[in-house]
Amino acid sequence: PTDNDIELMLANSHGNLKKAIELAAFCSLRRGECCALRYDDINGNTLHVHSDVVKGPDGWVHKDMPKNASSDRFIKAPDFVIFDLLNEKAPKEKRSNEFCVNCTPSVLSNRFNALMKALNMNYRFHDLRHYYASLLHAIGIPNQYIQQSGGWRSDAVLNSIYRNVLRDKQNKFE
Repeated sequence: PTDNDIELMLANSHGNLKKAIELAAFCSLRRGECCALRYDDINGNTLHVHSDVVKGPDGWVHKDMPKNASSDRFIKAPDFVIFDLLNEKAPKEKRSNEFCVNCTPSVLSNRFNALMKALNMNYRFHDLRHYYASLLHAIGIPNQYIQQSGGWRSDAVLNSIYRNVLRDKQNKFE
Protein backbone atom coordinates (compact mmCIF):
# COMPACT_ATOMS: atom_id res chain seq x y z
CA PRO A 1 0.00 0.00 0.00
CA THR A 2 1.05 3.59 -0.57
CA ASP A 3 0.93 6.38 2.01
CA ASN A 4 -2.29 7.59 0.37
CA ASP A 5 -3.81 4.11 0.56
CA ILE A 6 -3.04 3.90 4.28
CA GLU A 7 -4.51 7.38 4.87
CA LEU A 8 -7.67 6.35 3.03
CA MET A 9 -7.95 3.12 5.05
CA LEU A 10 -7.60 5.03 8.32
CA ALA A 11 -10.05 7.75 7.29
CA ASN A 12 -12.66 5.10 6.54
CA SER A 13 -12.21 2.86 9.56
CA HIS A 14 -12.88 3.14 13.28
CA GLY A 15 -12.74 1.16 16.50
CA ASN A 16 -10.98 -2.20 16.45
CA LEU A 17 -10.32 -2.11 12.72
CA LYS A 18 -8.64 1.30 12.82
CA LYS A 19 -6.51 0.27 15.82
CA ALA A 20 -5.44 -2.93 14.06
CA ILE A 21 -4.56 -1.10 10.83
CA GLU A 22 -2.40 1.32 12.82
CA LEU A 23 -0.73 -1.50 14.76
CA ALA A 24 0.11 -3.38 11.57
CA ALA A 25 1.13 -0.43 9.38
CA PHE A 26 3.09 1.55 11.98
CA CYS A 27 4.22 -1.11 14.48
CA SER A 28 4.37 -4.23 12.26
CA LEU A 29 2.03 -6.39 14.32
CA ARG A 30 0.62 -9.49 12.71
CA ARG A 31 -3.14 -10.06 12.75
CA GLY A 32 -2.98 -12.45 15.74
CA GLU A 33 -0.60 -10.12 17.60
CA CYS A 34 -3.05 -7.23 17.16
CA CYS A 35 -5.81 -9.35 18.69
CA ALA A 36 -3.56 -10.52 21.56
CA LEU A 37 -2.21 -7.10 22.59
CA ARG A 38 -3.48 -6.08 26.04
CA TYR A 39 -3.47 -2.67 27.67
CA ASP A 40 -1.00 -4.11 30.19
CA ASP A 41 1.42 -4.52 27.27
CA ILE A 42 1.64 -0.75 26.81
CA ASN A 43 4.19 1.24 28.81
CA GLY A 44 4.34 4.85 27.65
CA ASN A 45 4.92 4.59 23.91
CA THR A 46 6.38 1.08 24.08
CA LEU A 47 4.39 -2.00 23.14
CA HIS A 48 5.50 -5.39 24.40
CA VAL A 49 4.50 -7.92 21.74
CA HIS A 50 4.71 -11.32 23.38
CA SER A 51 1.49 -13.19 22.65
CA ASP A 52 -0.63 -14.34 19.74
CA VAL A 53 -4.13 -15.48 18.88
CA VAL A 54 -4.09 -18.63 16.75
CA LYS A 55 -6.65 -21.03 15.32
CA GLY A 56 -6.94 -24.15 17.46
CA PRO A 57 -9.04 -27.28 16.98
CA ASP A 58 -11.89 -25.75 18.99
CA GLY A 59 -11.62 -22.14 17.80
CA TRP A 60 -9.36 -19.19 18.49
CA VAL A 61 -6.81 -19.60 21.29
CA HIS A 62 -4.71 -16.97 23.08
CA LYS A 63 -1.10 -18.09 23.36
CA ASP A 64 1.26 -16.45 25.84
CA MET A 65 4.02 -16.81 23.30
CA PRO A 66 4.52 -15.21 19.90
CA LYS A 67 4.91 -16.89 16.51
CA ASN A 68 8.65 -17.43 17.09
CA ALA A 69 11.36 -16.33 19.54
CA SER A 70 12.28 -13.25 17.48
CA SER A 71 8.64 -12.15 17.58
CA ASP A 72 8.82 -11.41 21.33
CA ARG A 73 9.77 -7.78 21.02
CA PHE A 74 9.38 -4.23 22.28
CA ILE A 75 8.21 -1.66 19.74
CA LYS A 76 8.17 2.11 20.10
CA ALA A 77 4.80 3.15 18.73
CA PRO A 78 4.05 6.57 17.23
CA ASP A 79 2.15 8.96 19.52
CA PHE A 80 -1.02 8.84 17.39
CA VAL A 81 -1.17 5.02 17.65
CA ILE A 82 -0.90 5.16 21.45
CA PHE A 83 -3.51 7.94 21.56
CA ASP A 84 -5.96 5.88 19.47
CA LEU A 85 -5.33 2.75 21.56
CA LEU A 86 -5.90 4.57 24.85
CA ASN A 87 -8.60 7.02 23.75
CA GLU A 88 -11.49 5.04 25.18
CA LYS A 89 -14.12 5.84 27.76
CA ALA A 90 -13.12 3.21 30.35
CA PRO A 91 -10.45 4.29 32.84
CA LYS A 92 -7.13 2.50 32.44
CA GLU A 93 -7.42 0.62 35.74
CA LYS A 94 -10.66 -1.02 34.55
CA ARG A 95 -9.19 -2.16 31.24
CA SER A 96 -5.62 -3.04 32.24
CA ASN A 97 -5.87 -6.73 31.34
CA GLU A 98 -8.31 -6.26 28.46
CA PHE A 99 -7.43 -6.60 24.81
CA CYS A 100 -6.73 -3.44 22.80
CA VAL A 101 -8.29 -4.92 19.66
CA ASN A 102 -11.22 -6.88 20.97
CA CYS A 103 -11.99 -9.36 18.18
CA THR A 104 -10.68 -12.57 16.64
CA PRO A 105 -8.28 -12.61 13.70
CA SER A 106 -11.05 -13.91 11.40
CA VAL A 107 -13.38 -11.06 12.38
CA LEU A 108 -10.51 -8.62 11.84
CA SER A 109 -9.82 -10.06 8.38
CA ASN A 110 -13.51 -9.96 7.45
CA ARG A 111 -13.79 -6.30 8.47
CA PHE A 112 -10.57 -5.44 6.65
CA ASN A 113 -11.71 -7.26 3.50
CA ALA A 114 -15.05 -5.41 3.60
CA LEU A 115 -13.14 -2.12 3.87
CA MET A 116 -10.95 -3.07 0.92
CA LYS A 117 -14.04 -3.87 -1.15
CA ALA A 118 -15.69 -0.56 -0.17
CA LEU A 119 -12.53 1.36 -1.09
CA ASN A 120 -11.99 -0.66 -4.28
CA MET A 121 -8.54 -1.73 -3.06
CA ASN A 122 -6.93 -5.14 -3.29
CA TYR A 123 -4.75 -5.58 -0.20
CA ARG A 124 -4.45 -8.27 2.45
CA PHE A 125 -4.16 -7.28 6.10
CA HIS A 126 -0.65 -8.76 6.06
CA ASP A 127 0.34 -6.24 3.35
CA LEU A 128 0.33 -3.59 6.09
CA ARG A 129 3.50 -5.26 7.46
CA HIS A 130 5.04 -4.89 4.00
CA TYR A 131 4.15 -1.20 4.17
CA TYR A 132 5.84 -0.91 7.58
CA ALA A 133 9.08 -2.52 6.39
CA SER A 134 9.10 -0.53 3.14
CA LEU A 135 8.41 2.74 4.93
CA LEU A 136 11.22 2.23 7.43
CA HIS A 137 13.58 1.22 4.64
CA ALA A 138 12.60 4.28 2.58
CA ILE A 139 13.45 6.66 5.44
CA GLY A 140 16.84 5.03 6.02
CA ILE A 141 16.24 2.87 9.09
CA PRO A 142 18.89 0.10 9.25
CA ASN A 143 17.71 -3.38 8.29
CA GLN A 144 18.73 -4.75 11.68
CA TYR A 145 16.23 -2.46 13.44
CA ILE A 146 13.48 -3.20 10.90
CA GLN A 147 14.08 -6.93 11.34
CA GLN A 148 13.99 -6.70 15.13
CA SER A 149 10.93 -4.45 15.36
CA GLY A 150 9.02 -6.56 12.85
CA GLY A 151 9.91 -9.83 14.52
CA TRP A 152 11.43 -11.40 11.41
CA ARG A 153 13.83 -14.27 12.02
CA SER A 154 16.43 -13.22 9.50
CA ASP A 155 17.57 -10.35 7.33
CA ALA A 156 17.14 -12.66 4.32
CA VAL A 157 13.39 -12.94 5.00
CA LEU A 158 13.12 -9.20 5.38
CA ASN A 159 15.03 -8.51 2.17
CA SER A 160 13.39 -11.15 0.01
CA ILE A 161 9.79 -10.61 1.01
CA TYR A 162 9.08 -7.43 2.88
CA ARG A 163 11.32 -4.67 1.57
CA ASN A 164 9.54 -3.10 -1.37
CA VAL A 165 9.96 0.38 -2.75
CA LEU A 166 6.85 2.37 -2.03
CA ARG A 167 5.35 3.54 -5.31
CA ASP A 168 4.53 7.03 -4.08
CA LYS A 169 8.02 7.47 -2.56
CA GLN A 170 9.66 6.28 -5.76
CA ASN A 171 7.62 8.70 -7.87
CA LYS A 172 8.88 11.64 -5.79
CA PHE A 173 12.44 10.90 -6.87
CA GLU A 174 11.75 10.31 -10.59
